Amino acid sequence: MNAPPLHPTRLALPFVLILYALLATLFILRTPTWQAPDEPAHWNYVTTIVEEGCCPRLQSGDWDHKLLAELTSQRFADATPQQIRALQYENHQPPLYYVLAAPIHRWSSGSVVSLRLWSAILGLGIVFNAYRCGRILAPKQPAVATLTALFVACLPQHVHILASINNDALAWLLISETLYLCLRLLQNTPVKTEAVVIAWLQLPIAAVWFFFSGGGAANVMVLAIFCCAVFPLTVLRRQPLPATYFALGNLIGLIFLTKTTAYLMLPVALFVLWRCIDDSGRRWRCIAWYLLPALLLGASWWLRNVNLYGWPDFLGLLQHNQVVVGQLRTATLIAENGWWNYLTDLIRVTYTSFWGQFGWMALPLQGWRLFYTFLLSGLVALGVVTRLNTRQTSQTMRTLLLLTLLTGAMFVGYNLMFVQWQGRYLYPALIPIALAWSYGLLRCQQQLGRFGNAASSLVGISLPLFTLNLAWQVLPGLLP
Repeated sequence: MNAPPLHPTRLALPFVLILYALLATLFILRTPTWQAPDEPAHWNYVTTIVEEGCCPRLQSGDWDHKLLAELTSQRFADATPQQIRALQYENHQPPLYYVLAAPIHRWSSGSVVSLRLWSAILGLGIVFNAYRCGRILAPKQPAVATLTALFVACLPQHVHILASINNDALAWLLISETLYLCLRLLQNTPVKTEAVVIAWLQLPIAAVWFFFSGGGAANVMVLAIFCCAVFPLTVLRRQPLPATYFALGNLIGLIFLTKTTAYLMLPVALFVLWRCIDDSGRRWRCIAWYLLPALLLGASWWLRNVNLYGWPDFLGLLQHNQVVVGQLRTATLIAENGWWNYLTDLIRVTYTSFWGQFGWMALPLQGWRLFYTFLLSGLVALGVVTRLNTRQTSQTMRTLLLLTLLTGAMFVGYNLMFVQWQGRYLYPALIPIALAWSYGLLRCQQQLGRFGNAASSLVGISLPLFTLNLAWQVLPGLLP
C-alpha cells in the first residue's frame, strides 16, 4: 500500500528548522572570534566553572573599562589570553546556561566554535516553539505558524546572538517554552505530556550541575532542581492539572537560574493562571502549585547572592552596578547632549540593532539593507493594526500584549540607568512581534488580490536571502 503524499504544511516546519540551522552555522563560522556582544565574559564564566566549579563571584576588578574599550576598538587584534581572562564582568549572571555549556567546554578544550554551536542548538527550540505558538493562535491558518517561525529563524540580529556564546539563548528558549505552555492552558488543551517532558529534562540538568558543582550553595541548587523534577513524576503523575501548573512553575524557576531579564515571565504566567481558572478556591490552589517550584528554585540562587553580596542584593545587580565603573550612564549622556539628542539616538540605534548591528554594535545596517528593514517593519505595524481592529480580544492576545508591554517596560527601565540601546533586549517579545509580522504579510496578501500570493512568497523568500547576504558580505567587516 502506497503511503499518502506529504502535505506542504507538514514540510514547512522541518524546512524552516533546516534553514535556521544553515544560517546559524554560517554566522558561527563567519563571525570572528570574540566579535559578539560580551562573548569573552560569557566564555570566561564557563571556563571558571570548568576549572573551579560553580559558581563564580563578581568582584572589584572584573570590569576593566579601559581594557575593554581598547580591545573592542581594535577588534580584539593581538588580544592575549591574559587580557581575555581579565574580562569577568558577567559573573553576576545566574549560572544555568554556563553549567550546561561546561561539558562542551571540557570536551572541546574551550573551543569558541563549539560553545557557539551549543547556543545555536538552543535556538532550534525557539524556532520550534514560535511555530507551535502560531498554530495555537491561528489553527485554521497554518501559514501564520510558518511565517512566524521563519521570522524568528531568519531575523539577522537574532541569529547573530544565537550564534555566539551568550546566556540569552537559553533565556529566550525558556521564555518561548513558557509562552507556549501558557497559550496551551488558555486554549484548555492537554499538556500532561509537556509537563512530564519538562520534569524529565531537569534530571540530566541536575546531574551535569552536580558534576561541575563547587559544593556549598551549588549543591543546594542541584538538590532543588532534582526535587522539582522528581515530585511531579511521582506524586502528581496521575493528576494532570497540578502537574501542569507545577511544570509551569519549574520553567519559571529555571528562568530564575538563567537570566534576570527573563523574570518578566513570572507575571505573564500568573496572569494566564488567573484568567483560565474561574473557581476562586481552585485558582489559589493552582497558583500555589505554580509558585512552589518557582520560588524553591529561585530561592536557592537568591540566598546564595545574599550570602555573598549582602541584603537586599539577592540578584547580584547592586554588586554589578558598583563594579562596572566607567560604563556610560544615561544621566551623564543626557547632561552632555540633551534630551532630544538622547531620544533620537535611542530610537535610531535600538531600531537598527533590532534588525542587525553586528559585533560590539560596531557594524550597523546601512543603505538598501536598512531600507529593506523598513518594509518588514511596516508589515509588523500592519499586523498589529489588523489584530487590534478585531471586535474581540482573546485572552491569548492579551497574554501576548502583556509580554510585549513588560518587555518594553524592562527595556526602558534598564536604559534609565545605563545607555544600552540594544534591540536584542526586546527579543523576549520576539514571538509576539513575529506573529504580528505574519498577520501583516497575510493582510497584504489579501489586499493585493491575485498578486498577493506572489508578493507574500517574494517577501518570505527574501528574508532568508537577506540574512544570508549579511552573513556572507557584512560579517567579514568585523575582522581586525
